[in-house]
Amino acid sequence: MKKKCIRALLGLALTAIALAASAQYQPHNSIYLGASVGNAHYTNGCSFGPPPCDDRDTSGRFFAGLQFNRWLAIETGWATFGKLAVGGTDIKASAADFVGVLTVPVEGRFAAFVKGGVYHGDMKSTSVDTRKDAGTFGWGLQYNAGERAALRAEWQRYVRMGGSELLETTHIDFLSVGLLIRLR
Repeated sequence: MKKKCIRALLGLALTAIALAASAQYQPHNSIYLGASVGNAHYTNGCSFGPPPCDDRDTSGRFFAGLQFNRWLAIETGWATFGKLAVGGTDIKASAADFVGVLTVPVEGRFAAFVKGGVYHGDMKSTSVDTRKDAGTFGWGLQYNAGERAALRAEWQRYVRMGGSELLETTHIDFLSVGLLIRLR
């Protein structure tokens, strides 16, 4: 009887230790908000017109997400890609996106993630205003600084932004660093 009690207590202790260890970083069922800043590159932006051309600009993105478990989340965001300056004309672009995010823990507090989904984008200049729905995808690394905060470095592509009789389509590559805050 004494051995059974010791085994039962030992089993409970090991279970408690395992649960405590697994609870160190398990961002499940959490809502998060974030912001990132970086550089947007209009991949074929200089083909839109004559020189001079500047196809890169400082950009930003705000996002909110719902983390279902350690691996899966959905995220929505709004990004502004600065401007594409071609031949004296400025073309501005922005997009709202909705993506699924798959996260894989790598080592300790580090995780890698991939994302994919859709966007609704807008490109406009003084003479052209085009709207488009298309796909977006990306990947990145995340450092979980604690239960509530994480730092991200990521690349995201917005496929075939723009497009009209006056404006060709272009991919926009957004390379950024950001901060994510978990609300729960």
